[in-house]
Parts: sequence; structure tokens; C-alpha cells
Amino acid sequence: MQEGQAEILLDRYRGRLIESAGRGAPLVFDITELERFDIEVADFAIEHPDEFLQMMNRAVNGYDFPIEVDGQIRVRIRNARDVRRIGSLRSTDVGRLITVEGIVRSASVVYTSLTEVYLVCRRCQTGMYAPAGQVKRNDGLLCVQCERSGPFKIDRERSKKDDSRFVVLQEFPEGLRAGNLPRSILVILSGDLVENIGAGNRVRITGVLKLMEGPKSKASETIDYDHYIEAVYVEQIERDFEDLVITDDDVEQIKRLSQEPDLIEKIRRSIAPSIYGLDDIKLAIALQLASAPETVYADGTTSRGDIHVLLVGDPGVAKSQLLRYVAQIAPRAVFTSGKGVTVAGLTAAAVKDETGDGKWTIEAGALPLADKGVCCIDELDKMNERDREALHEGLEQQIIAIAKAGITATLRCRCAVLAAANPKYGRFDPNETVAAQINLPPTLLSRFDLIFVIHDRPDQARDGELVEHILNGDAAAPAIEPDLLRKYIAYVRQSVNPVLTDDAKAVLKKCFLDVRGMCASANHPVPITARQLQALMRLSKAVARLRMSKTVSEGDARLAANLLMKCLGEVGIDPESGMLDVGTVDVGMPKTAADRTIKLQRIIADLAKRSPDRLASHTDVIAEAERAGIDIYKAENLLRKMVSMGSVMEVRAGKYRPV
Repeated sequence: MQEGQAEILLDRYRGRLIESAGRGAPLVFDITELERFDIEVADFAIEHPDEFLQMMNRAVNGYDFPIEVDGQIRVRIRNARDVRRIGSLRSTDVGRLITVEGIVRSASVVYTSLTEVYLVCRRCQTGMYAPAGQVKRNDGLLCVQCERSGPFKIDRERSKKDDSRFVVLQEFPEGLRAGNLPRSILVILSGDLVENIGAGNRVRITGVLKLMEGPKSKASETIDYDHYIEAVYVEQIERDFEDLVITDDDVEQIKRLSQEPDLIEKIRRSIAPSIYGLDDIKLAIALQLASAPETVYADGTTSRGDIHVLLVGDPGVAKSQLLRYVAQIAPRAVFTSGKGVTVAGLTAAAVKDETGDGKWTIEAGALPLADKGVCCIDELDKMNERDREALHEGLEQQIIAIAKAGITATLRCRCAVLAAANPKYGRFDPNETVAAQINLPPTLLSRFDLIFVIHDRPDQARDGELVEHILNGDAAAPAIEPDLLRKYIAYVRQSVNPVLTDDAKAVLKKCFLDVRGMCASANHPVPITARQLQALMRLSKAVARLRMSKTVSEGDARLAANLLMKCLGEVGIDPESGMLDVGTVDVGMPKTAADRTIKLQRIIADLAKRSPDRLASHTDVIAEAERAGIDIYKAENLLRKMVSMGSVMEVRAGKYRPV
């Protein structure tokens, strides 16, 4: 490629060049545009990108602009001919223009780099510019005046500077072969490319593959190097529902679909059609994908619009398969399992910067990576208790505040959480409360909008239908094609922000007050709280979004109320009283059990107070409990539980003291 060709190319795209100069933006060429101009020029840009960009930058900055240009205009190239996998890059690709896709695993802070260093000769005080790489290598530097090799002093103020940033790009896990681990590569960004990129972003990067010094091995007789990419162009690719590209034809198809009378039923039947039954859960997942708009109040506080769903069920009821389906259909989703995740894997980890400068940086975990998407957590009950505590802040406030290795930061995790867990003892015991059999703290349970209980009970008729469905699973076609469903949900999330009508508010108010009205006196359990009312509002708006309606109708509110009440009827019923008691979820025990615990604590305290040694004996405690109307078996279990929880101390065998 000759200098004259660079000027001819600029003349052809003169209008775009002037527009870029006026906005102070780079001039971007697609490789297909270069191929249409001259195939040899395109080949030169692929094989020798550094020389091509230097030549084009010289031509641009020497161009006769009809307007005043502030600063230098950069030339960038996007989309090399093929998108390469990071794991497929080889030594033959070094120095060539490549395009790779992946997810940003970590990103450093923005540094100031010297691109051209101003050197002052200490012998004759002559100044000159030299490329930063040549200065770093100390490669044949001679003073332009005295022609000696220094020594030189660096004048940082007069040196030419640029912004730079280091990110680690990792392959998409869904594109890997079985058994392969995702490969990652260091990418160096400069200039305007350092903006608008962060951990968790899915990006397509065009750049030049280069070498950096790798690990030294005494056994090896070769000099080893690691690859890195010097980026020349960065673009986001379908990061979440809001970034999904929807054409005019898609919009027409979406609007036709929204007019169908059985739309909600069609969407429900399109969620994991290979799984038999679970209709309410599939509807809840559809509402979770659509979500509700975030509510911003007059005082500046916000209420999340994302809907959190927990599935608790016997083994073999397709919980994990549902999670896998959601992770597949959502444009941005992170799947993780409780057995292999830690608090750092969920939130963020402080790691040494892979550029080798020894600085610490933050690497985002599952929740921040799923920002504006869905985080699917399987085997939630198997997660370490200390690691689970990290979910509390992320579920409700949707932020992760971290203070590690001298770095204080707040990461956003505006994602819906779909989690699955097994009962504490493998299968559900119908004689105990469901909440008591879920191995999760009540503070975490209460943050889920919907908790579904899935039982695996033998039933001849249902089992026959299940067998037929599984044997003919390949014939289970969705009512709406997955690609259209993704675009439909993306469109309503972008363009539909429903508001509650007076009729819808009346339905929600009546539902809330009617359920609260079950609490006739102070001795009755509290059946529902304001937290469930907020969940009702979110669910109602999500139903309206699915219908592509700007207002929440009375029917939307009823559908949301029915769904929530079904969940509460499964998980919030006290088996002793048969009444709805939200304390089974929010507190971890129904009011009958809480009252019994308080009564037993008072018995122990009174007996200890009257005893000479200030201790209550086991025999006296059980006898008094029986006289107070507490079953002996329940009193024994409750006493053991109180000792294990630390509310009562067993000083010696059969002797108790209240704490």
C-alpha cells in the first residue's frame, strides 16, 4: 500500500471523515469497505495492521479539513474477516489483524501512558522525541546533536500521553467443546476505547495479536512468550435484553403476536416445552424474564423491578433443567452451582493485575456479571452458610459493596435470581412445615418474591402422562419460537413501562386487606406483610408487560394475586393451625412454634429462679411444659433445639440455665 492510496481512500470517505473530525470521534473503516475499495489494501490491513494504521493516521492528520479540528483524529478498523476463538490463536497470527469475542472477566483502572517520550540529553541538553517502546528497550538511542548514547532524562510534561487500560477477555463458555475450559487473553485498550467497558460486558474486539515475555523455564531451550491483543476497535454485542437488535420486521411480528387472545398461555407453553407440567412455575419464569420497571420514588429511593424465584423440590423434578433453559434463552445469564461457588465467586474477588505491574484489581463474580440479566443458582442449599450471606444485599438492594485489598467499590447487580434447592432431608415430610425443611435462613427466603414447592408423589394418571411426554420429548414444540420469544421479551422490556390503574390498585388492595383480615386478634399469626404487597405490584406489572400493555388491568392484578397466593399456600401454611402464617418464611417458624418457644423459655427461667443452684432440671422443665399444654415430644425437641441455638445453656447433664 502506498501513501497515495491512503489519500485516495480518505477522499472517497471525505464526508464521513469531516463528520468524525467535527465530533472529535475516530474514523472507522470496516474491512468489507476496504475490500470494496481495493482487495490489496484490505489484505495489507490484515497482514500489516500497524503499518496500515500509521500510514492512515499520517494521512488523516495531514488532511486539509474545511473545518477547525481540535486534536488528532484516529483511524480504526473493525471486523477482521473471521471471528476467531481465543483458544485457536497461534504463532502464525502474531502481528496480524484479528477479531475475537468474549466476556470481560476483569478490567483495570485507566492509566496514563507515554506514547512518545521527550528525552533530554544530559551532555548537550538537546531534546528529542522517541517511541516509548524504543525507550523501554533502550534500543539504539542516540542524541540527535552530539550523537552519543546518553545518558538521557525523561521530560514527562512534554512527552505525548494517552489513556490506556487492561482487560482480560474470556471465551464464551457456551461455544466450548465438551471438557474444554474457557481460555482468556489480555487486551490493551487505548484512547477512546478505555470508556464504556467493564467486567461482565460481552464484547467483540478487533486488534493486533502481539507477544509479551512469558514465564521462564530452566528446562526449556526456547524463549517463551505470551499472547496479548492491542485493541483497535471494541463493540458491545447483545449484552442484555435491552441491547438485543430488533428489526422493523421483528416489530411487526411482535405486535401481531401481542394481539392474540391466548398470548399468556402461549408464552407459558413456550417456556421449557420439553418439561412436563409445572405450569405455574413456567408462568413465573415468563414474568421473571419480562420483569417490572424499576420504581423511583419522589424522595429518590428506588424499588427493584426484578422478580426473584426459588424452586424447592424433591430430586428428579427437573429443577436444574429449568435453570439451564433460562440460562440459554436469556441473552445475558450466568449459571452457577452452590457446590462450587464461594462468596468471591458470587460477588467479586480481589486479584493481582495480570499485566504484571503487581497492582490489585476487582474481578466480578456471578451476580455482577449477570447485571441486567438472570443469575441461575442451582443447589442453593448446598452452598456454604457464610457464602450465602453475600446474597442478602444483592437480592434486595441489587448492589455489591466490596472493600478488599485497599479497593473500595460498589458493583451493580440488577439481575433476577432463579434458584433451586432440595429439602433438608432429601424429600419433603408432610408433617412438618415446608419452610422448616428448606435448609436456607429465613432472612434469605423472605427476599424471594415467589417460592414454589415441587412434590414428587405417585399418581397413576399423572405418571402415565409424564411417561408419554418424556418418551415423545422430541415432539414437544414451543408455541412461540425461542428466537421470537427472546425478541418479544426484549421489545416489551425496552418499550413498555406499565402503570397501575385504579381498578388494578383496588384488586391489590382488596387482596392484601382480605388476607390481613384473617388476623382477627393479636394472638393470630400475621398472614402477609408489605413485602408481599410489593411482590404483587411487581408481578402485576410484569403480566401487563407480557401483554404489551401500558396499563395494569384488573385481570393482570388477579393473575398476579392468584400466583402469589398459590405460593404462600404451599410454603406459608402452619400445619398445626392450618392458617396462613408468613412467619414460616420471614422468621423461620410459625407463630404457634414461636409462642411455644417463648413459653418454654419462661418455664426454664422461672424454675431456675426458684431453684437453690439457679438451674432448671430436665424433669421439672418437661413436667411444667406438659402442664402448660405443650406436648412432651415437642417439648423435648424444642429443648434440644434451644440448647443447640444457644438460647438455653446446658450447664451439666439434665441442668439448664437461661441465657
